[in-house]
Amino acid sequence: KRGKQSAHEIFRWLDSLTAEGETDLAAGIRDFSLRTPQPGVVIVLSDFLCTTYPQGLTTLLARKFEPVVLQILDQDEVQPPLLGDLLLIDSENGTKREVTITQTLLRKYQQRLSDFKNGLESYCTRYGCTFASVTNQTPFEDIILFYLRLQGAIR
Repeated sequence: KRGKQSAHEIFRWLDSLTAEGETDLAAGIRDFSLRTPQPGVVIVLSDFLCTTYPQGLTTLLARKFEPVVLQILDQDEVQPPLLGDLLLIDSENGTKREVTITQTLLRKYQQRLSDFKNGLESYCTRYGCTFASVTNQTPFEDIILFYLRLQGAIR
């Protein structure tokens, strides 16, 4: 969709979606870029917790799009309320794993997540993509409206 007038329609459509299954981010971006003949600003919403995000973003840049990278993480991914013996189930593919979470392991996880987010932000800075990282506790409309105001598209 293009234009300010499409914003509410996009918000309604996004609100109706249910996340499920695995996603190939690079393939999805490639398909989008090939179907969209006129480049412009494109907002990519993802947790980006995959190894293919550079290929996808590079595809957009090569086709002269202006990517806005919006990393959305679950609040429990950022600040896990977990300690002790647990059974973790991957929400995308159903894989199960028994683990013991200690304070030391939790700190290592948070450091690796921070390193990953910093790497994504560095990639975006290097290639001129706008970047923001938020949690699922941030209302989507607030994020998009903030960005549009920042760009001068709305007041």
